[in-house]
Amino acid sequence: MKNTVSLKKDKEFRFLYKKGVSVPGDTVVLYYRANKYMQKTGLRLGITVSKKIGNAVVRNRIRRLVREAYRQIEPSLPFGYDFVIVARKKADGASFAMVLSSMEAVFQKSGILKEKAK
Repeated sequence: MKNTVSLKKDKEFRFLYKKGVSVPGDTVVLYYRANKYMQKTGLRLGITVSKKIGNAVVRNRIRRLVREAYRQIEPSLPFGYDFVIVARKKADGASFAMVLSSMEAVFQKSGILKEKAK
């Protein structure tokens, strides 16, 4: 993820949940909002996987799948956005292809994706 910085503070996550636009998908929900600070330099990303989904091993696997899917989609995203990706219960046991297609679908629905990711 060349142009992406991680969101780490709870305040930043809560701000996106409250003021951002949400786009639901099969395995993930995308929250996004334009960011004036990173407009020319990059993107910011946060990934959330609830304890309701499974134990630590399962949650970390889902987080890795989401991060890799985002890494493949990232070149098609314009700079200047904050994203929070929330994994759904369906993500438990989902294949990488399913997570990738779900993430492409939510980015397409949001209208942010410049072109189809390769």
